[in-house]
Amino acid sequence: MPLRPPLCIREAVLGAARRPLRSLFVLQAIIWGSAAAVFPQALFTGTREASLSRAGQLAADRIIAASPDGPVLTSWDEIAAVAAAIPRIKAITGVAVEKSAHGCLVGTDGANLNARRRTLARGRNFNSGEIARGDAVCIVEPRAMGDDGSPGGAETLVVAGRTLRVIGQLADLPAGAGGVDPFGLDDSRSFTFLARMVLAEFGIMPPGMDWLNRDQAVLAPWRVLGAPPRWLVLRAEPEEVGAVMEDLQAYFARRGTQILCYSNLIIGAIFKPELEGLLALSRDIFIACLVMGVAVVGTAMLIAVNERRREIAIRRCEGATAGAIVAQFLLETGVFCLLGSALGIPFGLALAWTRARLDPSVLLSWGVPWGHIAFIVACVFAGGVLAGCAPAYRAARLDPVEVFSRG
Repeated sequence: MPLRPPLCIREAVLGAARRPLRSLFVLQAIIWGSAAAVFPQALFTGTREASLSRAGQLAADRIIAASPDGPVLTSWDEIAAVAAAIPRIKAITGVAVEKSAHGCLVGTDGANLNARRRTLARGRNFNSGEIARGDAVCIVEPRAMGDDGSPGGAETLVVAGRTLRVIGQLADLPAGAGGVDPFGLDDSRSFTFLARMVLAEFGIMPPGMDWLNRDQAVLAPWRVLGAPPRWLVLRAEPEEVGAVMEDLQAYFARRGTQILCYSNLIIGAIFKPELEGLLALSRDIFIACLVMGVAVVGTAMLIAVNERRREIAIRRCEGATAGAIVAQFLLETGVFCLLGSALGIPFGLALAWTRARLDPSVLLSWGVPWGHIAFIVACVFAGGVLAGCAPAYRAARLDPVEVFSRG
């Protein structure tokens, strides 16, 4: 009488539950291998999805270009030439900043809102005539104030000693975008200060653009300030950010100018081809752990055959064929190995969740890599079946008469 698959699964689970410590010891290689395989994939899946679906909200598509020697360009007219030379740029604007009593006055052009992915809550953007003439008009961010502390909702504001007529107000930053620097580091995360200390030790400092995500700036036509663009703010597809940064540096190098480019640190790594090598390494670790794990499980199942000799003999006397005994042990071994994955996969996902929560980067996230989990489960079950071949063959060869005669 063959043992049905549900009963085989039940026997495998009950056998592991009867000796939990031994089962954990036997399965630890599979547990750790499954966790090591799913952990980087979960981070990669979640972060890649976040960078593509929430690029605007998290500024994953933003690049800032600055020069260590002063303004990045000598004329505002040169911005169009940069955009024409690098077609992958989706939007580009220049900014010049002057500090005010309660924030800063930002000289810019009509492309600023598009390049920064900002929208208007009321009013309008600058028109070409206002930009060309340098009219005394402004667009205020939600928390902007005048020099005298007057709110940005007033009809006119005095900012950095200039009286400006308010023509528009920006909508609030998306949730989670406030307090995020050009590297994508969030002020509210616990270890942001440590990440900035490490970057500073390597001489990597963010540009002086704290105003960018503070919602306290007042935007005005660049002629109001009368200064050349100090920085460039660009937008590109997240997967092309690295290539656009290289094109920018090459373009300015041909002009004999050195520039520094800043973008989200995670974006700089998530779309690099080298990352595939690291993910392949996690698969190699999983396979090595799986080989060791199934070898240990196979040995444990050989011992289990000796412990269950009377049970096997009784089943043979009840009519179970040698093939049924083989199928039973193969299925039990496969299910027993799956228990290791059932523990390791959630553990790996929990590690990914913890890592994403603690990371100072607002972009780092986690997701469930269903395809990779299916691959892990299939490999573990197949490995378990292979590990059960020797125990199953030994169990099928047991002679009931010999077992009962020996007691």
